[in-house]
Amino acid sequence: YSLSTGNVAADFERRRHQFQLKSVKEIASSGDKPFFVFVHLMLPHPPYIWTGSGQPQETKTDDLEWLYLEQVKFAEGYLLDMIDSIKNPEAVIIVQSDEGMKHDDTEWNQKLSDIQWRGVLTAWHIPNSNDAELDAVEPHEILKHVIDKLREE
Repeated sequence: YSLSTGNVAADFERRRHQFQLKSVKEIASSGDKPFFVFVHLMLPHPPYIWTGSGQPQETKTDDLEWLYLEQVKFAEGYLLDMIDSIKNPEAVIIVQSDEGMKHDDTEWNQKLSDIQWRGVLTAWHIPNSNDAELDAVEPHEILKHVIDKLREE
């Protein structure tokens, strides 16, 4: 399918997302040396440019909830594809959101619980760490925890 929809800003964002995914896959398969990659994905932030199946979002609708959920579905598949490309079982993988589900639309925000609005998703794979140890780590301290853990080895 073509990435171009005639919307220059949306087309740019789509190309940026594809470049990020391609780059992580290339780096992950580039050899045995340790590497550090930081990827900041603007997903599922507006503009809502993807359908859940990964096609360019061209539906004309004011239903922000539907557009958001479609982009969440896309982001989930996109992240899983990126993570699956990392074959090393000793890899440290951290997935963290920058904020909860808050939105510019005040009606949308009124529907959300405090946890949904302010909550930060944090998921990680850290070899040689146990669940109880990781559960005690605050999201803003995760990188320090990883560095400390790597120093122990």
